Amino acid sequence: MEPGRYFQRANHLIQRIISLQHIIAYNTMSTSQLKHQDRLDEARVFYEQGIRLFHDGKVDDAITELKNALRVDRGMAKAKFALAECMDRKNRHDESYRLYQEGLRIDGHNATAHFEFGNLLFRNGKVDDAIRQFMITLIINPHYVSSRYMLAYGLEKKGLVADALQEYRYILKTSPGLVEARISTAKCMEALGRNSEAIAEYRTVLESDPGRAAVRRRMAGLLEREGMLGDAIEEYRHLVGQDPEMTDARFRMAECLDRKGLITDAIEEYNFLIGTSPENRSAEARISVLRECKARLDAAASRHFDRVAGRCQAEDSHFIAGAAHFTQGRFDEAAIEFSKARESDRCAAEACFAAGMSHVRKGVIEDAITALREAVWRQNKLAEAHLMLGILYERQGLLYEAFQEYGETIQIDPEMREAIDYLKSVVDDEKQV
Repeated sequence: MEPGRYFQRANHLIQRIISLQHIIAYNTMSTSQLKHQDRLDEARVFYEQGIRLFHDGKVDDAITELKNALRVDRGMAKAKFALAECMDRKNRHDESYRLYQEGLRIDGHNATAHFEFGNLLFRNGKVDDAIRQFMITLIINPHYVSSRYMLAYGLEKKGLVADALQEYRYILKTSPGLVEARISTAKCMEALGRNSEAIAEYRTVLESDPGRAAVRRRMAGLLEREGMLGDAIEEYRHLVGQDPEMTDARFRMAECLDRKGLITDAIEEYNFLIGTSPENRSAEARISVLRECKARLDAAASRHFDRVAGRCQAEDSHFIAGAAHFTQGRFDEAAIEFSKARESDRCAAEACFAAGMSHVRKGVIEDAITALREAVWRQNKLAEAHLMLGILYERQGLLYEAFQEYGETIQIDPEMREAIDYLKSVVDDEKQV
């Protein structure tokens, strides 16, 4: 055989051997891959069955299926996470921790798994560890709103209120309709002493959801503490309107009415409380004090009204009509007539004073003070107006203002013994304070 042909046949034989080796290797690799795919499919079947059982509330059966999935595929991270949730449901928290940790070593970029692990830690009092998981979640997915909310809540729980507030406000920038975040924002602002901002946030919540009684009650309390009694009363009225038997809101409203000087309305509310709950000792004690207070104010108002009206010689028809109404106990009509009499130059100051006394008899201290201020502005030497202002200021707890008015009264009329006694009383009160 010629050498050339020999080498040609040898080369052909070698190529066939190499091709055969490739075929054998290919068939072997395909078989391995096929077996691996079969295992993945089998594990997936177990996993899906476990998830169905879990959602059906059959946790023990779900655990069995998920363990089968992990027996077939130990690296199946989602099965570990699902099994961890089952263990959490069974209060086997140590096993749940371990499964989350193992799963996250396999799939560390699973934001939901970090978040759920954080929730588990948080529920079991491991707040610092939970915060770390929520932070990792946000590193993976900065738009994970639930995780940012829980991070803020965790910071708040740790007393880091300013940091929590920053997170809540970030949420509201991206999700302004998230009501719970807005309520939490308001609570943080309240804790930081930023009460006006907190009130604004509570109002925003109630604009979108007026039925949130807990939010309205919280805002009413804040308004009350801030001295915004009129607004607080309005909120308490809304609560009582929704639920007339809400005795705590009605009691707070009565106290606000009392502080604002709406004595008659306060008495009416305390009467309602006593009628629905006769054993309410607080309301009973408060109404007794209010009635005594109103009786003293009524006596002073009537006494000084008679003095001023007797000195007023103006023949003004409105003043005369107002005086008649006052004498007959029609104080609303009297106040209207005296307001009209203010237009007369001859008795403007006296008409303002008389209107103030009508408001006192109606039990509306705030309106009475307004009228008396106008009276002394029109005629600064009207001693009775200064005296009654002092009495009303003292009743409202404004002792310095009361002291000034009593002093002004004595300067105008040194013989007015009543003013001297009141002045001594308010000085003694200030010393006790």
